[in-house]
Amino acid sequence: MPADSGGMGAEPPTLTPFRPRLALAWRPGVEIVRCAPAAIIGHRIAVLEANGAEAETAFIEDADPESIHLSASIAGVGVVGCASYLPSWWERRPAWRLRGMAVATPHRGLGIGSGLLGAMERELQAGDSSRPLAWCTARLAAVGFYERMGWRAASTIFDAGWAGPSIVMTTPCARPLGTPFAA
Repeated sequence: MPADSGGMGAEPPTLTPFRPRLALAWRPGVEIVRCAPAAIIGHRIAVLEANGAEAETAFIEDADPESIHLSASIAGVGVVGCASYLPSWWERRPAWRLRGMAVATPHRGLGIGSGLLGAMERELQAGDSSRPLAWCTARLAAVGFYERMGWRAASTIFDAGWAGPSIVMTTPCARPLGTPFAA
């Protein structure tokens, strides 16, 4: 079903607001849109540094024209969440890498993270299929979240430096939105 473009041209430069199907408590007034990296770098740095990140908050791939950056904003508050999918490789094949997923602490548990991943799924499914898989390094505390979103573990636990114990997780990019990963 076509989305209402709100009077904009047929190809708006940003995603239309997206409400995730899996969110348990979606917060009214949250808008998730595709954006330039400059729109989210400040938020990403603030959230990740508050959680102990030292240097890994800006990525060389941020400027890659293939990269996809999303922001979640609340009117009167500003950016409260962000995520980036960067061109990468998985087992010598083109893939996407989720990096810089960051939701401000007071806004966690409100469906913003699942909204960001759901919007990213929609964005990837609308594009070409040259990168059929996405992967990320997930802190152990976030593994359950990613599993609920259809991702699966692809490594054993390892020490990821400032992020602490982590695992690599993967998800196919071509699957019905919000459906679990089929093993």
